Amino acid sequence: MIKIYIANLGKYNEGCMVGEWFELPYSGEEWDKLLKDIDINKKYEEFFIADVDCEISSISKSISEYSNITELNELAERLESLEKWEVDKFSAITESEHYSIEDLVNITYNLDCWELYPDVKDDEDLGEYFFYELQAIEISDKVVGYFNFERYCSDIHLNSWSGSYTTYGYICQVSNMR
Repeated sequence: MIKIYIANLGKYNEGCMVGEWFELPYSGEEWDKLLKDIDINKKYEEFFIADVDCEISSISKSISEYSNITELNELAERLESLEKWEVDKFSAITESEHYSIEDLVNITYNLDCWELYPDVKDDEDLGEYFFYELQAIEISDKVVGYFNFERYCSDIHLNSWSGSYTTYGYICQVSNMR
C-alpha cells in the first residue's frame, strides 16, 4: 500500500541518483538489503525519501524526505491489518487535513471514534439519512414528498452535528481519541 523511493544522500549530492523503490511494511533483513543495495556504508551514511507511491493521498502528503522510517513501517503494518471498510474510514478521516505520521498511526487505533456514512454525499443525502434511518422525526407518508431534506440537514448542522463530506462519504467524529 505504501512504497517509498529511498536514495543515497551522499551520491545524490555528488550528482548521481542511487536508490530503489521499497515497499512497506518491511522486515529488518529487507531493510538491511536495501541499504546495502543503495551503497549506504561508512562513506555514505545518509539516505532520504525521494518519492512516495501510496493509494491514500493523505499519507503521501504527510511523508517528507526525512520521515521516520520506523513510524512509516508501523503505519503500513496497521493499514495492512485493517479491513477495506476501515481503510475507507481512515481515508475519509484524513482526506481534508494534514497529519503527522504519528497522528496517522494513532488514528488507525481509534477508528471507532468516527462514523462514516458512505452513501451520504451532500446535505440532502444527510437529511434523508436522519429522516429515514434514524427516524428523527415522524411525518405522514403523504407529506414526505414536500419535505425539504437539505434544509432539515442545515438545521441538524446548526444544532452541533458536525462532520465533513469526503469522496468516501460523510465522516463525523463521535468521541475523542484515546
